[in-house]
Amino acid sequence: MTKSLGADEQPTRTATLIAISDFASSDSVTDSVESEFPYERLTAFMPNVNRLSVELEVFGYTVERPSTDALQANILGNSLTTAIGGSSSEIRIVHILSHGERSSPSGRLLIIGSDGNPSPTSINDIVSQAADNDDGPLVLFILDLCHAGVATELFWQLHGISESTKAWVISATSASDSAFDARLTRAVSLTLSAARDGTLGLDPSERHIPWLMFRNHIITNVEEGASTGLPQRVRSTPWTGLSTCRSSKTRDIRPTPRHAANSEQT
Repeated sequence: MTKSLGADEQPTRTATLIAISDFASSDSVTDSVESEFPYERLTAFMPNVNRLSVELEVFGYTVERPSTDALQANILGNSLTTAIGGSSSEIRIVHILSHGERSSPSGRLLIIGSDGNPSPTSINDIVSQAADNDDGPLVLFILDLCHAGVATELFWQLHGISESTKAWVISATSASDSAFDARLTRAVSLTLSAARDGTLGLDPSERHIPWLMFRNHIITNVEEGASTGLPQRVRSTPWTGLSTCRSSKTRDIRPTPRHAANSEQT
């Protein structure tokens, strides 16, 4: 049975940041994955992840960052399963910055682990697992990797999204395109910062950032970051009915700092 929170009860908020900067060379990449090897380092973009961590902490999230050993391909699935675990009284954010590949012929989205190999556990599996867990937490996936739009085109998403959906996704790009320069990670940080300093345009009466405002501001920031480089288009959970995000479930993913601070004091 799903637990209901009282009017003054705040959910536990945890953000797991899975950021892989180095990819060890390996000759064991599976034949089912089309890839160019070795993968480029993402070390230059780790400051963007650090900034996101700080912003999420301001918003009342406990930030967890798995060790490098936990990011190897064969155990990355365990790290992701842990990241989406918990009860229905919890809110989870799962951020991933890495290289992404699509398997062939199924087209599943695979994360490249710190050992340079694709994780056997696909993003498709993890997002669907979070969605199917009625007694689990509400989860927002922030996917900053190539082909991340796969996670916004799953069959169940196209035929049953509602305000009670447990898994929500913002992806750096479409299912067929590449992502660049950790633009999504930077854009999410800028959006949270704008909510904190009052430049987002949030109505003072709003307890939480509306989903469309949150998503659209991220899209704007990503497109501005791509203005002098290769184009990139953000994709997100296809929910057109969420105009103001009044649902008690969906809105709790993105609390405003003033309410996060209040919840810490009570």
